[in-house]
Amino acid sequence: YLVIGRPITAAADPLASLAAINAEIAGASS
Repeated sequence: YLVIGRPITAAADPLASLAAINAEIAGASS
């Protein structure tokens, strides 16, 4: 599992970062 806590908490907009990361993971794994 990926450790993605640090970039999310450091971002100005955590929810947007989370959505972008989730989309990237979903695109990469499919």
